[in-house]
Amino acid sequence: MKTSWRFGLLGENISYSKSPAIFAAIGEYLKQEIRFEPYDVPLLQVWAVVDRMKSGETDGLAATIPYKKLLSTYVDRCSSEAEAIGAVNCITTLGTELVGHNTDWKGFLQPLQSCRGKLDGAPVMIVGRGGAARAAIYALRNLGSMGEFTVVSRERGEPNTLRRAAGDVPIQELTFDEGQQVKAVTRDCALIVNATPLGGGNYPDGGNLTEILDFGPKAIYYDLNYNDNNGLIKKARQSGVTVIDGKRMLVGQALISFNLWTAISVPFEPIYERVFGSSGG
Repeated sequence: MKTSWRFGLLGENISYSKSPAIFAAIGEYLKQEIRFEPYDVPLLQVWAVVDRMKSGETDGLAATIPYKKLLSTYVDRCSSEAEAIGAVNCITTLGTELVGHNTDWKGFLQPLQSCRGKLDGAPVMIVGRGGAARAAIYALRNLGSMGEFTVVSRERGEPNTLRRAAGDVPIQELTFDEGQQVKAVTRDCALIVNATPLGGGNYPDGGNLTEILDFGPKAIYYDLNYNDNNGLIKKARQSGVTVIDGKRMLVGQALISFNLWTAISVPFEPIYERVFGSSGG
């Protein structure tokens, strides 16, 4: 039985990532050797990193911004979930083929199971339209009956990329420039999801999102970033709404990826507590 593994994370400006700590915790829990290397590389070096999978130098490759969409064109085929979301954050091998998966959407659902009743038929706002945003849309579509998605981003993009993720759930799009309308919609949403880097490790003040998000009293604010100095999370807590950060999603998607790479299932709570403590997130 194999007890030594080599994995990597492909991205750019990812020095803040907690993924190495998560995989170190998995190794400690299993008493196995796990080497996890961040590949913080520019676009021109992406293929060289992916090629490590084909050569057998790496047992599994994870990906984060800005390469999730790009990787769907690098692999030989994608899972049905990755196809619908249009983003790959996990690559496995099957024979000589590279297979792209998306584990973000299941990780996204990890902290929402206890909130399902509040979300049935309710309007939801998703801030962002990249791979993480589409994973959130796909996850919520599979969670139950959503009322409507409002997607807020810097500018409108190709609508079909969102529709593939949303299925039959209606979508409206707004831009950051439509601040007053965004504020009005935010007040009526049961769930507001920030799937942008704003508020995250590289942009902790939250940028102009701090001006255009106006939380209703019964809202849930779910920020996929997980840094402690997140200005948007601070604002949400001051507003008195329920706040979920991205820590549980991060651990959840990592464990799903690890299972795809190794066929080993690892329980969630021991790893989460090793990385973030019993009260983290």
